[in-house]
Amino acid sequence: IPQDVMNVVARAAEEALRNSVRHAGVGARRWAFVWVAVGEVRVEVGDDGIGIDPVMIDPQRLGVRGSILARMRALPGGAGTVVSAPGDGTVVVLTWTG
Repeated sequence: IPQDVMNVVARAAEEALRNSVRHAGVGARRWAFVWVAVGEVRVEVGDDGIGIDPVMIDPQRLGVRGSILARMRALPGGAGTVVSAPGDGTVVVLTWTG
């Protein structure tokens, strides 16, 4: 895996974890899974906190939109998604294939 790819994925995962700590609520449990194979990376950062409605993320909020999703989209072969619902926790999925 190219070093620049790992740097981008690590920064996006770092922001996802930071957002979880800030917004998931007191007592939320967090986890992260990392899969690496030849030409492929997948990272999931999740929590069982209060959750969000991803459609309602304010466009001015740079954490999710800029530091996670846009960062991953700017990486050739990269993608990011947020899976969440109010009351159901949040999982951020980061992928790269090259």
